Amino acid sequence: EIYDDDYHGDYDEYDYDDYGYEDEEEDVKYDPPARGNNNKSEVQGNEKEFMDGIASSPFSRTRNAFTARSALVLEEISKILDAPPVDDADEEAEAEAEADESKEEDAASEESNIDPAAYSMTRNELRRKEAAIQKGLRWAASAKLLFTFSNQSDDNLRRLAIGTLYYGRVNTVQVWQILQSILPEYKDSTTEESETCGSPWASSCPPKTISRNGVDYPPSFVLEAATAFCDKEAALSASNSEMQELCASEGSDSSTVAIPTSMPDGYYGYTVPVPRSPEDPLSTLLFAPLDNLTVDTAELESLEKKKRETENEKRNLERNISDTWKDIGGKEGENQMGENGELHALADKCFDILAGKYTYEVCLFGRASQKEGAGSGTSLGNWKGMEKDPETGTRVMMWTDGQGCWNGPKRSATVYVTCGSETKLISADEPDTCRYVFEMESHIGCDDDYKSRVGL
Repeated sequence: EIYDDDYHGDYDEYDYDDYGYEDEEEDVKYDPPARGNNNKSEVQGNEKEFMDGIASSPFSRTRNAFTARSALVLEEISKILDAPPVDDADEEAEAEAEADESKEEDAASEESNIDPAAYSMTRNELRRKEAAIQKGLRWAASAKLLFTFSNQSDDNLRRLAIGTLYYGRVNTVQVWQILQSILPEYKDSTTEESETCGSPWASSCPPKTISRNGVDYPPSFVLEAATAFCDKEAALSASNSEMQELCASEGSDSSTVAIPTSMPDGYYGYTVPVPRSPEDPLSTLLFAPLDNLTVDTAELESLEKKKRETENEKRNLERNISDTWKDIGGKEGENQMGENGELHALADKCFDILAGKYTYEVCLFGRASQKEGAGSGTSLGNWKGMEKDPETGTRVMMWTDGQGCWNGPKRSATVYVTCGSETKLISADEPDTCRYVFEMESHIGCDDDYKSRVGL
């Protein structure tokens, strides 16, 4: 799978607000992938399964090495920067220890020369890169989810691959890295090695050619770019004194944690991705016709304007259709206005009744409430609809999801409709805690079912 954190734009263009980042000068708050999900929404189900699968693929070995080492470094930095303040010692004890401390002061000064600002910057940079990796994992999982549950033809897959290469600004070396990760013939050379500060692609260099059905992979221009990349990696490994010192300080013991005061690109194999340049072979050999395509800007803007106007017109029509259906009681089978449209005459009307010290009010297609004096009162719920009792034929109006009772359920209201010349509430009761039941007389209850019940 292709990580969008690597292949969809500059690293500095990421929207870090999604990960809790504030100003660059402040410490960011982030749980790296190794210790928990940093996104606001929980990763679960198919997404988690796909993310785990992508994270275990050969293409993820540089990210895995980086996040594993980053977690250790962040832990050490937190021990230093987030350590609780030491309580003041007893004055007499301080005086007695002052002489001994002064003797050790000079010797310890070099070891305790900690620059909090540098460590804070390192922590922020590590967290930013971890966030970019995690964001890429989620994007890759989204793409895999699409492919898993959609039936794409080979032609569509080719178009999608070409579109991803072009619009994702994937460069030629990254194409070679993708081939190294997905073609089984390269499996032996891309097997994950022990954690190392060196180039993660060392085992793939020099680039190798494989043959499938008489076709050599990768193409010659990709092979040339990969060879140049391998040569550059070897030269950088030999000349990058900063990285050499950092790796040397960690030694052969992988548990040794050296805290860098700066974050060199390529730390533990993770290099900030670079988008395709105009001089890249993919640009000059394959995509030049697309890049040089002449566009009639005025015509394009005119078409886009028409598109927006048409979309607005469509939305207005859909809104009018929806409002019309609502006015007539919904589509066939929904019966929002009753099975015979009987609620049209009562729609949006309210009815109340005084019972004891409370006034109860029910509003059709609105809310039900309990009031004591002035004010909006306590919500008994919002209109849910009207049904007919299948046994008696009585109309039953319902309001649900009202204000919660203390240590009890949410309030609800039910109105049973019987026949009457005037629509009004005639009784109110609370048979169970926070469940209110009313009886209403109305002409809508004077139907054939009512006649049968009373023997008319």
